[in-house]
Amino acid sequence: MLWPVAKFATGIPIFSIFALWPQSFYVSFHSGILWSARLRAKSMDELRSIAEEVSRLARPGIRPAQLCEAVRKRHPWASEHDIARATFYAVILAAEEPTEWLLELHGLAVELRNCNVQEAANDR
Repeated sequence: MLWPVAKFATGIPIFSIFALWPQSFYVSFHSGILWSARLRAKSMDELRSIAEEVSRLARPGIRPAQLCEAVRKRHPWASEHDIARATFYAVILAAEEPTEWLLELHGLAVELRNCNVQEAANDR
């Protein structure tokens, strides 16, 4: 049975270009897509978990370093970037009832984000 062959305008068959790539490329590319999808799903659950912890620990007058230290006792793998993202996520979840606590939490999230930006600039 003859398969129809798609060709570029130059007349080169398309499948001949793909034949140049090793088979391992397809496997690694496909598994990379699957791995990143699992990572995103896992990280959203973990982000929610950190956000709940931040909501529980945040109180007026707490400094960002104290919050990071307290969260890392429960989530030792969490970076400051993860904690900052989770703090903003906690603000979004708590936005239904605007209170003084919510304003404190938002200020804390902004401070955490700015600390991360400054640290990243210092690392360069």
